[in-house]
Amino acid sequence: MMKFPQIHNNAEPEIAGGNISFSYLSSLGEAKTETKPMLAAKSILDLVKARYERFKSQIGKGARESEASRSERKYISAHPASVLKAAWNLSEDDLKMELMMMLDESSHSGISDPVWLQENAKPQTAVIGDDGKPLGKSQTLLGK
Repeated sequence: MMKFPQIHNNAEPEIAGGNISFSYLSSLGEAKTETKPMLAAKSILDLVKARYERFKSQIGKGARESEASRSERKYISAHPASVLKAAWNLSEDDLKMELMMMLDESSHSGISDPVWLQENAKPQTAVIGDDGKPLGKSQTLLGK
């Protein structure tokens, strides 16, 4: 039986009026802050399942996490542990594995402190995401 992962966030999200605000570094090193509606455990599980299916379809293709997938992962990690644990308890083992990889510090970092982000944002060259699309403008210079 898999154990619920240690959630690896470097900041607390702001939760107000049914919304959650969180900050993170994009794949290209840009500071991002988003505000989205809080999700129920079932909705989180649906997002995790869709992410898992996307990544399964990319096995062996060398794709990296797309910017949309990164944002979604940060969004999920910003939710309260009680909601994430409820999603965990609804999950089958393959989705628990994906959720663990999304939340645990040994795989990915979670949300960040907005002040730290502004000080540490370092725009980088683009990479290809799991959706097969460039993550930044510089890919157009490479003819892709």
